[in-house]
Amino acid sequence: MSEPVRICIVTGPPVCGKSKYALEKYQVCVEEYGHDAALYLVPTQRVADLVRGRLAASGPQGLFDFRVMTFADVANMVLVANHANVSAISASQRLALLHTILAELDDAQLGPLAAHRARPSLSAVLAQDIDELKAAGLAPGQFVRAVESLPGSDLARALAVVYSRYQALLTDLELYDEPGKLWEAQAQLEQGCTKPFARRLRLVIADGFSDFTTTQLRVLTALVGLAG
Repeated sequence: MSEPVRICIVTGPPVCGKSKYALEKYQVCVEEYGHDAALYLVPTQRVADLVRGRLAASGPQGLFDFRVMTFADVANMVLVANHANVSAISASQRLALLHTILAELDDAQLGPLAAHRARPSLSAVLAQDIDELKAAGLAPGQFVRAVESLPGSDLARALAVVYSRYQALLTDLELYDEPGKLWEAQAQLEQGCTKPFARRLRLVIADGFSDFTTTQLRVLTALVGLAG
């Protein structure tokens, strides 16, 4: 029988020593079990660079491979470990793809969006909406089922059509957008595809976050479950 997961939540006002405490815990784990035994999650690459600098200044001599990552870094690691080819779609390519989808769908499918299909700004708005849906962990099929039961939701139904078509094209092209990477990484972790972490991960620290998306929380839950 596996041991229960232990979770410690450290709270307090700014500059009270929360990060110092977290760094100390990270260093103790690394010194005892090795650099890949601990994972330090931060919200941005800038914060990751700062944390690596602090570890380099105070950590054990010769320790250079710090696992200080954003959720995007974790997603890339999981996908690379479990897929032969991982290609990302750029922001401009996303907008072009959405513009093509809007041109291909008929007026009945687009509903209230049909009158605005030629506006470049519509693709940008739809990209933001899709990002929010993926951050909330809603797959196209789930979103379609949700809006079907809502009265007077023509706009939501049109978004569901575009979202479904968009994700189908990404799958066919074997491409990932940024939120989609984390979305897929969550699925891989929950299915037991844990090659980058399964052997030695013992400690997961999340530091500097003011909030988490649903997908981030699910990934964090999977990682904490691995570490114990």
